[in-house]
Order: sequence, then structure tokens, then C-alpha cells
Amino acid sequence: MREHRLRVHVPPPDGGRLMGDARIAAHPRWVEVDGAPAVPVVAGMDYSRVPAALWQDSLRRIREGGATAVATTVFWNHHEPVRGEPDFTGGLDLAGFARLARASGLGLVLRLGPQARTGARHTGLPDWLLALPVAARTDDPGYLAEVVRWFAAVSAQLVGFPLLAVQFDSAAGEPGHLSTLKVVTRQVGLDAPLWLLTGGAADGFLPAGAALPDAYWVSAGTERYATDAFGFTAPNGTSPYLVAELGAGMVPSAHRRPYLGARDIAALALSRLGAGSSWQGYAQFQDGRNPRPGLQESHAAGAPSDLAELDSDAGAPLAVDGHRRASWYRLRLQHLLLAAWGDRLATMAPTLPDEPDPRWAVRSDGRSGFLFVTNRPSGPRRAGLQQARFVVETAAGEVAFPPVDVPPAAAFAWPFGLVVGDAELEWATAQPVTELVWRARPLLVLAATAGVEPRLRWRSGEPRELTTKGAGHFGELVTERGVAVRWLVLSEPDAWRFGLPDGLELTSDGVRDQASRRASTPVVGSSVVGHAGSPPAPRTGPMGRTGVPADWGTAARVELRLPSAPGASLVLDWVGDAARLWDGERLVADSLWTGRDWRIPASDLLGATDLVAEFVRLHPDAVVHLTHGRPRGARLNHARLEYP
Repeated sequence: MREHRLRVHVPPPDGGRLMGDARIAAHPRWVEVDGAPAVPVVAGMDYSRVPAALWQDSLRRIREGGATAVATTVFWNHHEPVRGEPDFTGGLDLAGFARLARASGLGLVLRLGPQARTGARHTGLPDWLLALPVAARTDDPGYLAEVVRWFAAVSAQLVGFPLLAVQFDSAAGEPGHLSTLKVVTRQVGLDAPLWLLTGGAADGFLPAGAALPDAYWVSAGTERYATDAFGFTAPNGTSPYLVAELGAGMVPSAHRRPYLGARDIAALALSRLGAGSSWQGYAQFQDGRNPRPGLQESHAAGAPSDLAELDSDAGAPLAVDGHRRASWYRLRLQHLLLAAWGDRLATMAPTLPDEPDPRWAVRSDGRSGFLFVTNRPSGPRRAGLQQARFVVETAAGEVAFPPVDVPPAAAFAWPFGLVVGDAELEWATAQPVTELVWRARPLLVLAATAGVEPRLRWRSGEPRELTTKGAGHFGELVTERGVAVRWLVLSEPDAWRFGLPDGLELTSDGVRDQASRRASTPVVGSSVVGHAGSPPAPRTGPMGRTGVPADWGTAARVELRLPSAPGASLVLDWVGDAARLWDGERLVADSLWTGRDWRIPASDLLGATDLVAEFVRLHPDAVVHLTHGRPRGARLNHARLEYP
């Protein structure tokens, strides 16, 4: 047995409000929502990259996933390709998106730009702007005049919509220029309680950080972008630790194609919570695609990275069509914990160990709290921890968790000193999910940590088994006054689905699975009309980085015949370097191979009559970082229709 011990850091007194209003405010160590401490969960969904027909369902799933707000980017070059002619119609209807977000119960965080980055051509600035005799990203009067005009157009779309925050990117300019941007934004009528700045510092802004385990913009020769991403580290400062750019996925470029698994994404988010995060903001919670060709970061536009023309598939928790990936379910467990106990966790200070291994941390108020562990890889895969005994020293005494074998890849948050009703849970080796009232008594729902026996120790009373119908393990604590509290331990997969319309439902006599099967869809017809020939020679751009293939003459070609299945996405399992889907001469979708299925929303296929998919091989000399190894050949393995 190996003991790991921490003496918790007692939080200092609150220093008062730094910024905000009665709806949302930032204090030195936490965020306050409607007058109470909270940890907001902010899901990134860029409206102009998601078909408008899917906005409502996507926002509903974002809310079901536990998010409290949505952050959306306003891409200047999406809206105003021609100077003086901004377009806010159809899939660019910012006001319509804001209405749906509000109706979904989500707050709105505006990533205003004018520089947006996120894989955009010229970081989101229109081509015509860069052709003007002005110095972009500075206080040049000519540049500011264009920015003010653009911001005024955005402001006119959001009249009457209360924003939670406006978020700028430090790459938009020097600190003085960023302060100017804030001034002109407010002058045109756009304002918010909080002003966030990612990646830097400037007067009038709260600094917000990023947490990315990998990135498409680094060299193909870099094994891993951020080797310490899963450890518990946090900046020291006089403002709350705000994580506005959590990497819940990563868009691929031609030369580097990270593949972040669901366990990686969940462990990354949990590591930030354990390190003291007061704001869980996901850079991209839903994937997307550009509304038209020519809007991507590319070699042709002078960028060192070359991206697919339309595709923006980062492997995020929600795919572009709203399909829920495994990371959506895993993150939902954390978000449910924040919904139930975020008011307590928000004010708990983090205590981080001096040694980097094992990766664990504690957040505590001096008596109660949560133990965080992320046994995730840094380079080579980490082994499990054998007979690890975690001991937390608090002002109320020592909390000693039982020795456990922590499996490889495990990531969890275990409670101690948790008050549930009139009872106190000394510790549990399972992660809290939510607290309900069931059979007229408090019910604590927990998720078992895979590979670890779920055990609970209450400070007083007699625990006993409780026989009920349904999945999961029920128990109850009996004191001299009767039943004090009950608990339900679910497996991780069952806990992911707990409380969803198509998941597990708690009834008066137990747990019921209410999942319903959707009728199967007809088979997609396909005909190979051309096999792949030799791969095109590698094409390189700035910094010698590999680019998207330009020669498609040797691509494999497959004709597709779609049966009638309204609302169903086309899902392609394919192999190759790159792929494109055409409807006649219209480019419907494209993709760079990462190992994920390629999903095309039904709304992008409306009216398609002549679908042809083409797949090009990867040249053996192309310098490309691929998490899942190099693909062999170029072909379509399988095509299917699937309801997201």
C-alpha cells in the first residue's frame, strides 16, 4: 500500500465583487450566478457552422448535457463577404439563434472577434478588410471605423438579449487595442456583466485560460502538444480561474490530425475542476462546417496550416448533426455534479500536491470537499495505481479513503464530508451524480468508478441494503429516528443516461430504462465507379507543412443512392487521406481522415440527386501526424443513414 496525503488549503475570505451585476459576477475566487456561487458550464457552438434547421435540437442537447450557457462566435467573414453588405439571414441569423438559446434556458456568451481564429480564413477577418490601407488589429482610425460599423451591425441583431459575457481573444491585438475594442463595443450598445480575454491580460478584462491536450497548428513531428494537460495545475492570480477554451475535441489540419478520445476529454475537464476552475468553458462542444467554401484557414490564404474547405469536425461531444458522442455522456456526469453541488464546490479552494505523480488534487472548504484523480497518459500510457490510499487532512480531522487499485485511464471525483439531508457521508469511492427526494427521503445518486468497488461510509447510523426493482445498487441509512437517507449506485454507462428522456428514469419502485428504438432506415445504395490510383504527390505550404490534396484525378469514386428518410444523417465509414462529397457540381461536404466516421446532416443533403463521394490516398512521403496510424488505400467501407 502506498499512502498519498494532502493537508487542505483553507480558503481566504471573499474579497468582494471584481466585475458583474446581479445576474452574474466574478469574485476573486469564484463566479456568482443570481446571487449564489456557481461553476457555469459554457458550451461552444458556432451558429454559422451548424445548419439552422438543427439549432433547436442542438441547443436542447447542450442543455441536457448539463451546460448552463452557450458561447458562439461571430465570424465577420461569414457575414460580410462584400464590404457594406452584412448578411444575417438563414444560417447567419444571429438574432434567431439568440432567441432559441434563451428559450432553451441557456445564457449567451458572445465571442465577438473581430479576430475569431478557430480555423477561420484570415482568423475571421474579411478579405476586403485586409486589402484596405489600414493596420488591422490596431487603433488605426481606418481599421476602427470598419470595426465600429461591423460591431454596430451585430449589436442591432441582439437588441433586448441580455448577454452573460463578451469574450475577446488576445491575438486580436495589444492590450491597449483590446481596451479600445471594449470601449467601442459598449458605444454601439453591446454590453455584458463580464468581459473575458483568452490568452492574455488587458485592463477591464478577466483573464481566461485554455486547456488543450493537442492542437492542429503545431508541427507534425510533435508527439503531443501539451504533455501536462491532464495534471492539476492552475495559475496564481487575483481573479477566479476561468477556463474558457477547454479542448473537448480538435479540428484536424492536413499535417496534424489529433484524435481525442472520450476518456481524454472527460479527464481534461475534470483536471481543470480539480485545479480550481470557476468556469468550465468548452472551445467547441459541437462540431460544425463552414457555410460555404473558401472560409477556412489554408495555405492559399497564407496560413501555415491547411484545413478542409467545409469540414470542422473536431470530434466534439456533439457532432455537426447533433449526434451525441461518448464524451457528451462522460462530461454530463461532471455537469450534473456541478448542477447539484456547484454552489459548494465553487467556493472550495484547490490543494495541489508537490509531486506530479499520481495526479490528484483536493478542493475543500476546510471540512468537506472532493478528491480528484486523473490517471491519464502523458506520452506513453500510464499504468494503474496499486493499493493507493488517499488521505485528506482537514480542520475537522483526517479523512482516509480505503486503499484502492486505480485502473489505467481512470478519472473521477469522490466526495468527503458531504451532507445529504440530515446525514453526513464521510467518504465514498464513487462519484456523486445528483441528489433527489425519493420515497420522502433524500436520495444520493452516484456513478461507480469502473474497476473500483463502490463503498460508502456514513458518520452515524446503520447502512443496509434496499430491495427494489430496476438497475443499480440501492441502500439506505437508518438511525434511531428512522431512514435518514438513501443512495443509488449506478454503473458509469447507466449513470451517463440517468434522467434523460431516452435514458434511465427513477420510479417509485426503482429504476426503469425508457430507451426506445427508432425504426431502422433503408439501406444506402452505392456503386463503385472508379478505384483509387496512385496517391498524388505531397503538397506543402508555409513552414513546409503538408497541405490538402489538390489533385483528385486518381481518387476512388462512389455513387450513392439515398432512400427517403427525413431527418437522417448520411454516415460514411471510409479510408484515405481526404474525401469530398458532391451533388453534381456542388461541394456538399469534405473531410480529412482521422479515424472517425464522416457525418453529413440531412439538411445539407436536401435536394441532392446526384451524389458522388471521392477518396484520395495518402502519399507515403507525406509528413502527417495521425493518432490512429496511417490509412492504407482509399475507399468507402460502408454508408448508412442514421438519426442523430
